Amino acid sequence: MADAHKEESHSSGSTEGAGGALDALFWLLFVLVVLMILGAFFKMFGVDFSTFPSISSVFELIFNKIQVFSVFLSLVFFSASIYFSVKVTELFHGAHSHGHDHGGHEHHKDEGEQVHDLNIQNHGPNKKWLKIEEKMNSQNEQDWRIAIVDADIILEEMLGRMGYVGEGIAEKLKQVDKADFKTIQNAWNAHKLRNRIAHEGSNFHLSRTEAEIAIDDFKKVFEEFYFI
Repeated sequence: MADAHKEESHSSGSTEGAGGALDALFWLLFVLVVLMILGAFFKMFGVDFSTFPSISSVFELIFNKIQVFSVFLSLVFFSASIYFSVKVTELFHGAHSHGHDHGGHEHHKDEGEQVHDLNIQNHGPNKKWLKIEEKMNSQNEQDWRIAIVDADIILEEMLGRMGYVGEGIAEKLKQVDKADFKTIQNAWNAHKLRNRIAHEGSNFHLSRTEAEIAIDDFKKVFEEFYFI
């Protein structure tokens, strides 16, 4: 109901605006006609109105002004059309390129081709990796456990960036083609140790050597894909 009222108000406003323009034009023509009649009337009595502009000169002046204004508007609209045409073209090519890249990535996965490239490079985990290395410098077994769990989180993030999907790292790693992932066994070994830490808890004693091997496996994986 409110929308109908707004449309009715807008319609009536447009009609009033058009009516006002017609009224203004009518009165302008009326004044010009009156001036023309008065000029002819006073001319009969010898009154010289040569200093006043004639009706034809008034119309000519109005026409010239309108002509200049129309040329200006034409240039504005022409420039605007070129600008929007360029923008639309850029948007179209951007969307097309995005779709092509996405499709190309899926094709690589389907065909078993190499899916990793420098596009997954992310300097974000560097700080996380430095903290992992700091924990490995500790003499506390608990710090080593945390380091391995944190490295496993980075591994899951990397696999997600590469386009692998699934519930957990194991499901994602099962989708990997060994030809595309040279350090796949390192990833499995490190992830299995992380699972022992998570599932067995304090019953599992983590030695320094085991922890260092797992962290080294994670590092080899991340370096292969330029992720740290």
